[in-house]
Amino acid sequence: MQLNLHVPKDRERLLGRLDAAARRLGKPKNQVVLDALERYLEAEIGGSDRGVGELRLPRLHLGDVRPWRRQDLYLDRED
Repeated sequence: MQLNLHVPKDRERLLGRLDAAARRLGKPKNQVVLDALERYLEAEIGGSDRGVGELRLPRLHLGDVRPWRRQDLYLDRED
């Protein structure tokens, strides 16, 4: 499997740090990235038995919302 990652201009400095870390560790860059990702996910969601669906996302309160019906979704639709 392949993962392509866009690195924004303001974070390009991370690529230099990645090159240096890969050289220092004697590992390919992709392995350093995967190791770091694994450690990050372990810290964020705990043990590997937990899935991504169990990430703790912030709750957003949208205020009072009126009930709706399915047909309300299609009232303005032009097919």
